[in-house]
Formats: sequence, C-alpha cells, structure tokens
Amino acid sequence: PVNHLPTHPTIQFLGSCNGVVCISDRYKKTLYLYNPSTKTQRLIPPVPSSIPDDVDPLLTKYNPNVYKSVDHITVFGFGFDSSSDDYKLLRVIECYEERVQMGREVRLYSLKSNSWKNVVDELIYYPNQPFDGVHVNGVLYFLVTNEGGTAMVKSFDLKTEIFSVLDMFDYDKGFDNYNFVLTDLGGCFCVLANCLKHDFNMPFGWKLGRADLWVRKEQGKKESWVKLFSISDPVRIRNVSSIRPVVYSKDGGRILLEFSGSMFFWYDWVSNKFESVEATGLPPGDCPFDTYTFVGSLVPLETEKKKPTKKTGPKKNTHKYSL
Repeated sequence: PVNHLPTHPTIQFLGSCNGVVCISDRYKKTLYLYNPSTKTQRLIPPVPSSIPDDVDPLLTKYNPNVYKSVDHITVFGFGFDSSSDDYKLLRVIECYEERVQMGREVRLYSLKSNSWKNVVDELIYYPNQPFDGVHVNGVLYFLVTNEGGTAMVKSFDLKTEIFSVLDMFDYDKGFDNYNFVLTDLGGCFCVLANCLKHDFNMPFGWKLGRADLWVRKEQGKKESWVKLFSISDPVRIRNVSSIRPVVYSKDGGRILLEFSGSMFFWYDWVSNKFESVEATGLPPGDCPFDTYTFVGSLVPLETEKKKPTKKTGPKKNTHKYSL
C-alpha cells in the first residue's frame, strides 16, 4: 500500500506509535511513515550522513580499501513527543574497530519540521545487537553492553533529547547466553530475559532454559524492576529457542506470547496455564515475520498542498459599446 517503496523481499519495521508505523527497505536507506487507517504516508528525506552510500547500514564492514575493517551497527527508534505534539525518528550509527569505538553519528528527524538534526551523545556503550529501539511513553530504549560485556539499557528522552543509562535488574548469570527482548506492555517498559543453554541440535545452537519477564514500574530506580513471571517448564519449552511477549489480554490477567517466531499462546502467570492460539492470515512458513500491536488513528501524514494562487494583472476592458 505504500507508494514508491523499493521492491525487496524484506521490509524493515522500525517502530509504531499512535497508529503511525515507520518502515524502510532492507538497508534502512529509504524511510517511510505510514498510517494504515487513513492510507496516508510521508517519505522521510534522506539522512545527512558522513557514512558512504556504498556501506550496508546493517552489521557489516566498510570498503576495506578506504576504511580498513571498521564494523558498524545502525539502529533506529521511532516515537511521539507529547510536549511538542511531534513524531520523531532517531538514527544512531556506531563504528568500531576490534571493539574500539572509531566514531558515532546520531541524527534526529522531526515530522513537524520534516528535517534532520544532530544530537549529542557522550555515553559510550556498545550496541548489544542490531535491534531497533522500543518506544514507551515518550522515551526510546535500546539494548547495549558496557566494556565488560554486561547487558544494559540506554534510553533517549524525546522531550529533552538527552541520553541516559538504566540500572538493570539482577538476572541469573548461570546460563551460557542471553537474549533480551525489549517491549512495551500496558504502558510499562518491560524486558523478557531468554536464558539460553548450548544445544547443537537446535537452530543457531541455543535452547531456552528459562524465560523471565521483568517490568519497570518507575523511572530512575533499580528497585522498580519487578519480575512478573518465570517460565521454565521443560516440556513446554523443550523445542523453543526464544519467547517474545506481545500484549496483555483485555482483563490484564493473561499475556500473549510468541514462541520461536511461529507459535502463539495465551499465558496465565498466576495459574501457570497455557492456551494455544490459532493465528490465521500469517505468511508462509518459510517467510520471516515479526509480531507487533497496532491501534488505529486518524493522524494525517500527507504534506499540506498549497492552493494555487490566481495571477493578477491589468484588468481587461469588458465594456461593450454600440453606435
């Protein structure tokens, strides 16, 4: 439904807020805002950048003849600033050589001004994975690590346009690896910790040992992290590599979980019961997809068209004379 989006088997979903979704092509170069309810759209102008155009903005390497072998990761974050009634898109490029930061580029797009600007970021942390940010109540959250490899969460306030780092909850360090999923549940920032074990019989060599969902009730306090539930049933998760929370039920007593990107269950964490969900209309089994919540709105995105102005000039003599 989006006009002029380059044809490609993969479309990147960068975020959604108030019925407006932000999408791009695979290389995150052509960016769009789109409202599925009103069918309106906005092509975001190209990002002013010092990064060469021939560089793949995903996890990749520069041209070795020019930039040696500098790894870099590009992440986006899309959200709404209620203080200025403006939708904003943040783009961060982190450049490294053997985990030594060689440079960083931070740009912020404003829908109101339809333009990009530079943003100062003096907090040096390593992007944990090339995953885009999550928006919750005017703040963007990104998964990062410190120099010691410990997982952290970095945030960006869309009102103040300032970065900060959150204190993480105390997660179990007794597993081989971790996959942290950041999300918005009921207006609260949440992190689901997928605790993984080595299993070479599983895709990518990892098997889920336990999944813990942590909810952050208050800003700025480590004690505000509350563990809502923990799933460790060996029968239920024996062939699962990751779990992702999607949305609460209407009564707030259950949560919809996505298992390994292919199965869905309603989970009651009080009774520890699962109910399988038969999802229809999904892409074919070999087509990758992600699941997000969406609430429609009437937010317009089309640029306002100027009314044509009438040309003015000397008035013609329209009087008729008869002899």
